[in-house]
Amino acid sequence: HKCNDLEESRRVKSCGGSIVYNRVMGELMVTRAFGDNKLKLFGVTAEPYTYFQNLSDNDNWLILASDGIWDGVN
Repeated sequence: HKCNDLEESRRVKSCGGSIVYNRVMGELMVTRAFGDNKLKLFGVTAEPYTYFQNLSDNDNWLILASDGIWDGVN
């Protein structure tokens, strides 16, 4: 959900937004967020990015984390 992701950057630009210093309109580092209503016009959306993964009997853990938490462990 970050501006340096090529797909997200394209999506924001197709909505009339721009990426300045790896931020939407020079303000917000993520492209998907709740709130930030003034940036909704420029491609910021609250629609989550989803990824589907088939699980097997060998899988023991599921990790669910927000960008703020994930940035801290990366």
